[in-house]
Amino acid sequence: MSSYREIDVRKENAHLAFVLSQMLGFPKRRELNGQPSRCSGDDVPDTFAKLYGNLEALGDWILQANSAAEQKLFVRKFFVYPNLDTKRVLKEANNIHNIEGFPFEVARFVDGGEVLFFATAPIPQSAKSKGCNIEFGFDLVLERGNLVSLYLYSAFHASSHRDPVGYEFQLCNRFKEASIKTVLRSVLSKSKAAAEKELSGWHRTAIKQFNLPQAV
Repeated sequence: MSSYREIDVRKENAHLAFVLSQMLGFPKRRELNGQPSRCSGDDVPDTFAKLYGNLEALGDWILQANSAAEQKLFVRKFFVYPNLDTKRVLKEANNIHNIEGFPFEVARFVDGGEVLFFATAPIPQSAKSKGCNIEFGFDLVLERGNLVSLYLYSAFHASSHRDPVGYEFQLCNRFKEASIKTVLRSVLSKSKAAAEKELSGWHRTAIKQFNLPQAV
């Protein structure tokens, strides 16, 4: 079982910006806002460990309220979504002739992006409600030359519904374990209410059976 590690968005912003710039493939990977970065590649695994550890700690807290319905632990994942300057891509597409070097060429067109660190689990284990999952995590957004915006979000996925139903909250300050749990409980509550309103049938029943974690 992992322990929660405090997140200080303002203090750690340069660190997070460097890690995101590495993952998103920014052309100038060691400069942000025109200033040389004091961070290094060694910061990347530490960021993964911290965010993944926090996901595990928060997931265990959620499972404590859903031991009967949730029989599988949360699975932690991450997705990288680079934003490309599409106008520039189309303008210069004819100049890219070496297909083997194309991945390296693409980095020149990266204009920002986001990285999701999240955890997902099915709710509950029932044949009729199969395909209903709960997801929560951290959404880190970086724009060229700007600081990182950090969001805490949750969403419910149903096989009968194309898009997930969820809610997010921007984290702007220092968040210790008690405060992050308070925010996450509120985010889960709003996501659950929206999902119950939008979904129907067995998926709505499954979500109604999901219990919010105990208030801190």
